Amino acid sequence: MSTTARVSDATQFTAQEAQALQEQYAAVWQPAMYQDLMTGIEKNCIKMGLRVAEHPVFLPSDLRDKAFSTALDLTSTLHARKAPAALVDYVPPAYRTPTFDTTVQALPHVMCVDFAVTRTAGELDLRLIELQAGPNHYFQNWTHFHALQETLKGLDGFPTTWGWTANDLSDESYIGLLRDCICGDHPVEDCALVDVRIAEQKTNAEFNATQKILGIAVVDAKDLTQVGRKLYRPNPADGAPIEVKRVYYRIVADDVKDPLPFDIKTLDTEFWPRPEEQFLWAKASMASIQDKSCVPQTLRVCDAKPDLLAGDLSGYVLKPLLSFSGQGVDLNPTAQTISLIPEDQRKDWCLQQKVEYAHWIQAAGPESRPVGTELRVLLVRRDGDAEMAPLNAWMRCSDGKMFNVGFNKKPGLGVSVGMWPKDAVQAPQ
Repeated sequence: MSTTARVSDATQFTAQEAQALQEQYAAVWQPAMYQDLMTGIEKNCIKMGLRVAEHPVFLPSDLRDKAFSTALDLTSTLHARKAPAALVDYVPPAYRTPTFDTTVQALPHVMCVDFAVTRTAGELDLRLIELQAGPNHYFQNWTHFHALQETLKGLDGFPTTWGWTANDLSDESYIGLLRDCICGDHPVEDCALVDVRIAEQKTNAEFNATQKILGIAVVDAKDLTQVGRKLYRPNPADGAPIEVKRVYYRIVADDVKDPLPFDIKTLDTEFWPRPEEQFLWAKASMASIQDKSCVPQTLRVCDAKPDLLAGDLSGYVLKPLLSFSGQGVDLNPTAQTISLIPEDQRKDWCLQQKVEYAHWIQAAGPESRPVGTELRVLLVRRDGDAEMAPLNAWMRCSDGKMFNVGFNKKPGLGVSVGMWPKDAVQAPQ
């Protein structure tokens, strides 16, 4: 895959056209459209654990292209600067695979790059919020896009064909790429999607969509058994052991409350992505790309000057370096807050300059209003590929200060998919 994301569409889609189309969608929205949308999504997923916004997010061409190319540039820059090597001490021994030394030097197999959609001199722009090497909603997004496309087909005055992937992938190519990533050279029967406490995960809908589309087994980590250097799962039919030769690793370290029933360090089992990648590619990496114009000032608390820590911190957010889903974020840190962090733990926290989100789209639903968006570019890499491939833009809509989906449960808010017309846009009547 090229590091330049190619998007094929019939016309350039301007910000003004995107916003007008968003307003047009909000104006014609009816409750039945949301019911149909949810039914369409849940054809391939069980009931969604995340709130789904009532609307798509129509992405202007310039903003879309900038998001994909910037995500690729930031990831490749971090790799070129050997940023992960500086974070080796953050990786607990229990998460280091036998290929750890090679992984430290390589690009990650997955990456999420989160941008705030902002304004600069009146024009839509992007500011990096964070990045992390963790798998995401690949198949949930696929079914979400198709459900939105079906909704749009029934509306007068809207384009009839839509794009949503960075390289204009067909359904077959999109699913094939993900199958290659997840399964490698193995048949799907030899692979398993693994997480902890699966029934409790908000991503359970993604697990079900992945299982339905790929045919992969979904296994709770507690049900796995290690024998020597091999890993086994129980056959659902009779409990007989089935060797798992490749794990689609979905475990987030934050979620691990009890020791895993296998020792990652002593397994010959393949992992995609590698368990250590979530530590090597995280918020701490942002200190290595401070020269990039889209990156707000970000520094570890242990590296901050005493004058900054003792002064006015109203322009900063305090974040734990290795947490997910907004856990532990302090939007209004003070000098007193900092003073309560023990010296030996200050390396685990960062201060990040606050970013002002643009409330640029009109939310549909019973409480239509302008809302802001966070744009997450999803990137993946197959074993052996020299470059990462951008997939699509997962959107989160909020009218507050936190964009994590757990904080946005009101009508008009929640998750959506970035999409754009592939045929000409008609001016609203």
